[in-house]
Amino acid sequence: MKILQIWQSVAALCPFKTKVLMLFFYTVVHGVMMFLAGVPFFFYKLTGKTKEDIHNAVLEQRKTMEN
Repeated sequence: MKILQIWQSVAALCPFKTKVLMLFFYTVVHGVMMFLAGVPFFFYKLTGKTKEDIHNAVLEQRKTMEN
């Protein structure tokens, strides 16, 4: 309960512009960074022969790790 009272007093002291900037950085910047983190997946070619080659390489690595 004490933490809630402290938070309410801090929120009351912050100007509106600060609250808007915090919301901006929390939503927009985070969204842009998440999009940039996902961009490489659009360029992965995991179909057909490439997918088979990767799968076979992983199976070979598993066999060598088991022995």
